[in-house]
Amino acid sequence: MEPVTRHIVLERPDIRLVHIPELQVMMMEHLGNGTDADYREVFGALPELYDEYPWKVAVSNELAMKSFPSGTRMWMATKYMPTARVKKMLGRTHLAVTIKSKNAFGATMGSLLHQVLKRVTGYNMKRFQTEEEAFQHIEERYGVAHQELV
Repeated sequence: MEPVTRHIVLERPDIRLVHIPELQVMMMEHLGNGTDADYREVFGALPELYDEYPWKVAVSNELAMKSFPSGTRMWMATKYMPTARVKKMLGRTHLAVTIKSKNAFGATMGSLLHQVLKRVTGYNMKRFQTEEEAFQHIEERYGVAHQELV
């Protein structure tokens, strides 16, 4: 697989949003112990970012995740996901992918996040061990050669 272009579109100390146009991806990189305030800000920005950086695939890169705030999970399920702008964004997203944390506690936190997402959105997160595996899968389905999606 060829190297991809990574555009950092939003960055906080432990969270980064990266747009990868060749794969039609918006990737959230969890870089440690993100705070509830930072996660709410980053998730809150996603619907507006979609207009400037459209994507078909959402990737949660949890390789470096150490924790995920429980308050953020509750906020996502009860306040964030039910909004019209988030539902519209989710309706445009065809696939959700996760790259599993190497930290046992981080992997558990990621699993809890995925349960919330599945319950609220119906998405089954496709899981991978490495970024390379995830990107190869995405490229086969949604890469530049596959711009037209059904």
